[in-house]
Order: sequence, then C-alpha cells, then structure tokens
Amino acid sequence: AFYKRAQILVADLHFCVNSTSVEDSSELNPRLASCIFHDIHELTMFADYRVPQVLKYFGILEYSETLMKALNQTEFKDPDSTFESELRGNSIEAVERIVATMRQLNGATEQSKSINAVSVDVFLTL
Repeated sequence: AFYKRAQILVADLHFCVNSTSVEDSSELNPRLASCIFHDIHELTMFADYRVPQVLKYFGILEYSETLMKALNQTEFKDPDSTFESELRGNSIEAVERIVATMRQLNGATEQSKSINAVSVDVFLTL
C-alpha cells in the first residue's frame, strides 16, 4: 500500500515549520516544534500521478504501449491495479536514484543532507 496522504501531511508540516526564520527548535511554540521531523529523509516521494508524469517527460521513466493504452482509458482509475502499483513503485525507485545521484554529486556537504525524496518530489511538481 502507498500511504501518500499521510506522507504529504508530514512533509507539509515539516516544510511549513522549517520555512520559518527560527533556527533553534527550542525557540518554537511546542506545538510547532513537534512538527520538525529529523527523520524526514525516511519518507519516499508521494506516489501520486504528477511525479510519474514529470519523470516520463524527462525520459527517466519509459512506459510500454500497454501501459500508455491503459493510462489513456478513462476507466483506468483503480488504485489497486497492477499498472498503478508498478507505476508508483517505479516512480519511488526513480526518485530514490535521483536523490542518491544528487547526494553523490554534492559530496558530504551540509546541503546534501537536505536532499531527500520529499524535496525532490516537491521540486519536480512545482
């Protein structure tokens, strides 16, 4: 199962709090401080429909004729279908590979620590 809504909630809370100018979480209201997740890197991309579209556009994912035909059918809406699961799973893997490549290119810098699947997902869908 892909729990994208739960992941989106956690990521949204995390980015809202981290976009403030407060450097030290001890200065935050305790309710806000509880929205700083030090393990945000453990989340995958959100497994929605937008990232696979972007990954296909950039040639990172290639779709078979069978999949393209199914995607173009209006009745292709079953979230439990094999096509849907494979598309989401492959998108997650592709984003993880993007993250690994970006971290490798950045080396062991402070900036590379902020590169994670959530930030790549957000970047790709802007």
